[in-house]
Amino acid sequence: MAIAFAAQLSGGAHLGAYHTGLLTLICLLVCVLALKYGEKNITRADFIYLCCALLALPVWALTNSALYAILIVLAVDLLGFLPTIRKSIMKPHEENAPYYFIEAVSFGLAIMAMGHYSVTTTIYPLTIMLMNIGLPAFLILQRRRITAKP
Repeated sequence: MAIAFAAQLSGGAHLGAYHTGLLTLICLLVCVLALKYGEKNITRADFIYLCCALLALPVWALTNSALYAILIVLAVDLLGFLPTIRKSIMKPHEENAPYYFIEAVSFGLAIMAMGHYSVTTTIYPLTIMLMNIGLPAFLILQRRRITAKP
């Protein structure tokens, strides 16, 4: 997310990018708290996602393209969302559907606050917004399906 924030700033997103920056700080705080108080089960997949995300930095440096960096980070975010989807299939009541919807609204507002619209500035928040709209819809359907079982 920090890479997406930096790339959005370099692309001229201005105020709209600060949403991503604030969420980066919140994620870092959650990470620190999780390391201290949370489960210490860091999986191989978690480590691979981190390494892949960090690959965005040299790609950005070598290509001088913030868009390529954002696309790499976005792919990693999408892969990182797969465990949430898997859990949502099995235990849809354990996910907080309203939270994801609120996140979608916040990303939508961030898009409206962009200082400059381009693929570089909008693809990350737009994709995350769509993911955060899709998951609550999926959770509602999955909860109904489970409840309807005899």
